[in-house]
Amino acid sequence: MIVSFIGIIDEALQAQVLEELRIDRNDVNMDQRELILYSNFLRQYFFERGYTLYSGWIRKRYDVVEGYEPQLPCGGCESVHLPYAFHGGDDSVNRDQDRIIFAQDSEQRHVAVKVVKDASDEYKVLRFLFEQGVPDTIEKFNHVIPVLDLMPFGDFWFADISRGNVLVNHFGRDQCDRQNPTRRHLRHQKQLTYALFDFELSTKFPSSWSDKQCRLPYQRSWDGTPGFVPPDTWQGEFDFDPFAWDVGAMGLVLADRFQHLTIHVPLLAPLFDKMLTRDVPRRFTAQQSLDFFDTVVYPGTSQEQLDLGVEEPPREPIDRWTGLDPEFLERWSSYRERPLPLTTQILRFICEYPWILHTIAFIRKTAYKFGAALN
Repeated sequence: MIVSFIGIIDEALQAQVLEELRIDRNDVNMDQRELILYSNFLRQYFFERGYTLYSGWIRKRYDVVEGYEPQLPCGGCESVHLPYAFHGGDDSVNRDQDRIIFAQDSEQRHVAVKVVKDASDEYKVLRFLFEQGVPDTIEKFNHVIPVLDLMPFGDFWFADISRGNVLVNHFGRDQCDRQNPTRRHLRHQKQLTYALFDFELSTKFPSSWSDKQCRLPYQRSWDGTPGFVPPDTWQGEFDFDPFAWDVGAMGLVLADRFQHLTIHVPLLAPLFDKMLTRDVPRRFTAQQSLDFFDTVVYPGTSQEQLDLGVEEPPREPIDRWTGLDPEFLERWSSYRERPLPLTTQILRFICEYPWILHTIAFIRKTAYKFGAALN
């Protein structure tokens, strides 16, 4: 349900909070934002709606807030059920989230509250997820973070999302398996699950559109984490396929973390190349990537290979096909990405100048419209 805005509101304080929330994340002062998000004003706002915000803990030597921890008692793992999070180890939260507030609900369960701009694509996605209902078992869980509540605040909304499903349904200070035995225990008991959680750059297309109609302007392809942005519009394309772009972005993430292991698990090389190929129509879809892993990579990997430790990837660039068996190279040659043509290299180079990039994109779009009009 949508919780109505109730209670007597200090208009001056509300205006101050809204002004802070409107600041672009690139210009925000995190210390100032935290003072606003965890202010007594918002604490009262959430308390009236059944939520108790975490409290900050301060490192006395430096007199700065280091993180946040629950104010209410925390039950054990046996009292936790989906969509809420397990917790273990140090329950405090590091202070590295923008527009995220951590709290407990009236039953002392942990949640994360995100500030979302009204009428934004992110809000539309979260509203859609909210209307789908909340799963209560792993079998019903579709690995997309549940939205438990939506609370209006001026021209923003507070979206209540299950705390631990921000990546996994478990949290604590020590997030790595090596340091947190609770995480290992949950995985062993098949109670640990994962979820997609960040929809800030998402777009909700009309359900009546075909896949070919779902395209976005080239400027949107620049969003994302630097170093993990596919080069789908680096040649002056005027639009792009966001679904293929997502597969390319995931391929970059996986390759960055695991491509140095192809010498031990060679079948990762064709998987990564098909997820990253610059020939977008030939790129694996998300389903094809999963099917290839499930039917080719995993069955073709021995237990000895699976038991190998995962060392840190090297910093220098590597060729994931180097050192592989010649017979393997021949068998999977059709999956291997070809060297970048000189013409593409030149085009990418000149498109590094913004005015040239925009000019080429404009010419491409004009020619496309002209051709479509003739047909």
